[in-house]
Amino acid sequence: MKTHSKTGTKINILLSEMLEIGRAYGYASPNDMFYNHSESNKGRFLYLDSKTLLEKPFECYSTSLHEFSHYISAGIKLFGLKKEWTYWYGELLAMLCEDMMQEYLGIEDSDIDNLIHTPKGRIDNGNYCSWCYGLTGQSASTYSVAFMLGAWLSRNFGGAKFIKELATNPYVDMESIINAVNAMGGKQYTVVSLFQKYAEDMFYPQVGKGLNQNAATYSGNAEYTCSYTDLMGTWKTYLYPITPINLWDKFYGWCDLSPNQALEKLFVNESISFDDLPKVNTFKRHDWKDQPIPKTAFLGPAVFNDGRILYKQIGPYAAMLFNLGKAETDSVELKVTCKGKPKDVLTIYVR
Repeated sequence: MKTHSKTGTKINILLSEMLEIGRAYGYASPNDMFYNHSESNKGRFLYLDSKTLLEKPFECYSTSLHEFSHYISAGIKLFGLKKEWTYWYGELLAMLCEDMMQEYLGIEDSDIDNLIHTPKGRIDNGNYCSWCYGLTGQSASTYSVAFMLGAWLSRNFGGAKFIKELATNPYVDMESIINAVNAMGGKQYTVVSLFQKYAEDMFYPQVGKGLNQNAATYSGNAEYTCSYTDLMGTWKTYLYPITPINLWDKFYGWCDLSPNQALEKLFVNESISFDDLPKVNTFKRHDWKDQPIPKTAFLGPAVFNDGRILYKQIGPYAAMLFNLGKAETDSVELKVTCKGKPKDVLTIYVR
């Protein structure tokens, strides 16, 4: 690119009316990084929706960081290490980039109208359906579940230092996550033990546990600061703060989207009035024209009261949470029925 591209190594931002023909705010194409590729535009390009930039600039700012992160991943993992990753892993890395750069963009956690333009705006959907989808597919739910996992990992295992390790270690997918967690110098985890901890931390708010805590901002780590000159020529330093997330906040509330809210009676989560959800909440903005508008919204990751009448798949690396009540005796019998011959590992974690 230094010699073949008209713009050298500069990043080109191309605006077009993307939402007129699709549903993307932006995208990146690694093919552009190769001058001789048949689908290359012969330059380093970020593609953003022009209407979004005009009407929702914070969405475009966050998206540009997200897409640029994909180029970094391609350079390190794909071109450098010859590793190809599953879709959720690339999106997890890109959303963690948005997450730790949120303050740089000027988006405060208290500004929920703009917080919706960060990955935190996806958590309400993840609270509702993470157990069902898990880390699979390429839908909006994939982004929600991947970010919930990434947010928990970064807030429990080292902040920006963990994110850098995840982005640069010689692995992809779950192997990359486990190695990044264990590189932080604490307890050595397996996939099973890590997800046991994740499931426990999601269950109910507890002081000092899970995402519902006063998480550290991970500032002051000199190895991971970034010095730069702003547009006014002022020398500044960025500290990659990662702010707390309270999964039980109303901003992350959700409603039952099953036909006629058929699952609603199975949830034991704390409930609030649907009207109490903030107007920017995903479910408040949902098109309810073919469904009755719910009266109730729920807080926190979905917790069920009974597993006998659910015939749903549990997604890969997902946790399905139940509160079956208080044991009246010293022993409890739990029956699990698996249809067919599943090859996956199912872990039952009881507290």
